[in-house]
Amino acid sequence: MKLPTQWQAIDRRIWEEELEEFLPKRIFDAHAHIFKPEHCLQTPKDLPPRPDWSDKEVNLSFLREYFGVLLPEREIHWLLMGFPFVRCDFDRLNAFVAAEASKDLLSAPLMVVQPQMHPKEAAAMVEKHSFVGFKPYRWYSVTGDVVECSITDMLPESLIEVANDKHLLITLHLSKRAGIADKDNIKTLRRLSRRYPHVQWILAHCARSFNPWFLEKAVERIRDLPNVWYDTSAVCDSGVFDILLRNISWKRILYGSDALPGSGERGKYIAFAYGWALLREDNHRFDLSHCDPRMTFMLYEELRALCRAAFNAGLTRAQIEDIFYNNTIQLLKTQKAK
Repeated sequence: MKLPTQWQAIDRRIWEEELEEFLPKRIFDAHAHIFKPEHCLQTPKDLPPRPDWSDKEVNLSFLREYFGVLLPEREIHWLLMGFPFVRCDFDRLNAFVAAEASKDLLSAPLMVVQPQMHPKEAAAMVEKHSFVGFKPYRWYSVTGDVVECSITDMLPESLIEVANDKHLLITLHLSKRAGIADKDNIKTLRRLSRRYPHVQWILAHCARSFNPWFLEKAVERIRDLPNVWYDTSAVCDSGVFDILLRNISWKRILYGSDALPGSGERGKYIAFAYGWALLREDNHRFDLSHCDPRMTFMLYEELRALCRAAFNAGLTRAQIEDIFYNNTIQLLKTQKAK
C-alpha cells in the first residue's frame, strides 16, 4: 500500500476550484478499512488471489498521513472496520481494529463478522473491545453464492439479535445483482428493520447504488424506515445523492471514503444500463484524444458528485456539516448512551 501519488496539476485544480471551500474543516469518515498483512490468509494461488495492496500495515497513523495528502488541513475521525478479506484471521483483525480505534477519542470500531460466529462469542467480543457495530460481507455467505446471497445468508439473525440487544450499528454491503432494487432485499430489510428496532443499519455505498437506477427503484419502499442510514463511500454519481436528498433527508446521509485501498486510486465508478464498473487509468482502451484524459483521485470524484447534489438541493452550510460530521457523531452518541 502506497500513499496517494502527490498532487498532479489536475488534482490541485479540482481541489482548489471545487472542493476546498465545499469540504468542512471537521470530518467524520463513516467507512474506513484498516488491516495488517497477516490478517489476509489468501495466497497468490487462491481465487480471488491475495490482493497486491495487502502487503502493508494500514493503521490509524497511516490513515492520518494518507488523508493528509488527499484532504489537507482537515480534522478527521473514523468509523474503523477491518478489511473483509476472502480468507481472514477474524480474531486478530478485529482486535487490531479495536486497538487502533482506542488511540483516538472520537473514532470507533466495527467488528467484521461471519455467519459461523457463535452469538455468545460475538457478544463477548463486543464487550471486550467496545465495538459499536458489526461489518458483515458477502464473501462469508453460508450459501457460497457471493453474488446473489441474501442479507441473512451473510448475517444470520442470531447475530442480529446480539446487535439488537446491544444497540449496535451494522454497516451492510448489499448483495444481489439488483442490489437495493431487488425485491427480496427490500422485503428482508423492512422485516429486519422492524423486528430489530435497536439496530441502526448503515447501507454502505448508498445501499450499493453506484448507479442511480437501483436507489430510484427502491427509495419509495425504504424511505420510511427510521433506523436506516446511507454512507456515501465510493459513490461517484451525483444522481444517487440527488435521490437521497429529494426523498429521504440529509440527516440520514453519512460521509464515508471507503479507504482503503480505493480512495487514492485514479478513476471513478461509472454507471450504465443496470450496471456499473470501476474505470481506472489502466483498465480501458478508450481513445481520449478529444479531451483531457487525466484522471483524478476516486475520492475527489465522490466529493465532486456530493458537492453537485448539495448545490442542486440548496443545502445550507450547516446541513453540509451534518453530512460530513454531525450525523455520524450524533448516531454514535445515541447508540453509546443506550
